Amino acid sequence: MRLLICLSALLLLPACMRGDVMLDFVDADTIVARSEFAVPQALVAELGGVPEEICGRGQAEAGMRNLYCRGEAPNTLAELSGGVVDFGSLGGPLDVSEVMTTETLSRGRTRVSIDLAALIVAVRSADLLQFSGAMLQNASLYSNDGLTIRIRAREIVGTTGGLSEDRREARIHLPAERFHEAEPQVGGPFITVLRVEPDCLFDLFCD
Repeated sequence: MRLLICLSALLLLPACMRGDVMLDFVDADTIVARSEFAVPQALVAELGGVPEEICGRGQAEAGMRNLYCRGEAPNTLAELSGGVVDFGSLGGPLDVSEVMTTETLSRGRTRVSIDLAALIVAVRSADLLQFSGAMLQNASLYSNDGLTIRIRAREIVGTTGGLSEDRREARIHLPAERFHEAEPQVGGPFITVLRVEPDCLFDLFCD
């Protein structure tokens, strides 16, 4: 899979490993993609200490212990179905066609499937500036938390991940060690069926 060149934040995952990405299905055609990555300041110094270069197009905010890279961008359902997502950071739109599929089902439902093993392979195979291998070797020097993936919508009909009490968010967490395993133990794909429009009967009664 061809991930576009500016994958700096994703390449930091094996080392700093505190990331949160979300796809928020606002309506039938608008999906807002958001991302946040916490990069330890020690690693920021190793990478040259320039927050803007590390965060790409995302917003950089320096904290005492971490540099926070945040991004947000609107996407269309057609773009997601075509395998392209723009998080407003990471340098630009990403080709996720071999990691994620989005299908329109009946009764206003949408199914999103994320191949977690393929995601891990994609992150590990990318090698921006050829420093990701060194980060993997020195990962134990940093605080490893993991990557959280979230899907939000008006209603989550079903999911293979965790479900919020209000049934509006599905989530799954990938511990940092999964990115270092020769054969990542992630089970099956992260599948979520969601609804973004009211469930109506004969266009008269809506929930």
